[in-house]
Amino acid sequence: MRRVRNGEAGTIRIGMLPSLTVRTAEYVAEFHRRHPGTRFELTRELQTVLVERLRRGELDIVVGHSVLRSDIELVVVETEPVNVVVSERHELASAGLVRASDLIDLPFISNLRDMNSTRGAESFFESIGRYPDPAFQVDDYKTMQTLIRSGVGYGIMPSCVSKEKGLVEIRTEPKLERQVAILRTRSRRSSSVGEAFSFLSQEWGQLPVLKSDLVTS
Repeated sequence: MRRVRNGEAGTIRIGMLPSLTVRTAEYVAEFHRRHPGTRFELTRELQTVLVERLRRGELDIVVGHSVLRSDIELVVVETEPVNVVVSERHELASAGLVRASDLIDLPFISNLRDMNSTRGAESFFESIGRYPDPAFQVDDYKTMQTLIRSGVGYGIMPSCVSKEKGLVEIRTEPKLERQVAILRTRSRRSSSVGEAFSFLSQEWGQLPVLKSDLVTS
């Protein structure tokens, strides 16, 4: 860490899911306060893009979902609830718990099916034998929130982006969750990247939670 403290280390390139942008930036800022010489490059992409860029050596660290690959080291730092979300005026707003069968024929606002964030929803709907035909498909949570708030349907999203005015979270049966993980490759190591990786892995969850991004994945 002497090179980090002296400002001699290279730039640490961190990629993150858009829905984790604010929290990642808070921890990076805290790391920089402790090690002012460190330089960072922060980018946000979808999970599949982040993992491929990490494996190609274009990123040093990724804050995203856990992934099973022999060349990637990861630490799971959080297990986050994923809920059905409706507007305050929706017919299910007072429900404490929903199953997939409760949602049949109700308008569904979905992430695009080729996005990693639909995997939890796909498993949730296995009990009814099909993924609903969405009334709307979107590629970011801000748009989904706007549509839900307008009352045109329900969505499924992680808790970090659903605690917003006018929205109601409903727990699911079976329970849906997503794992947040810090990732790096096993082959590319540097002292500064290692220190930042350890800091994120150990300190995640220790800072006060601020309002998250209203974005995708």
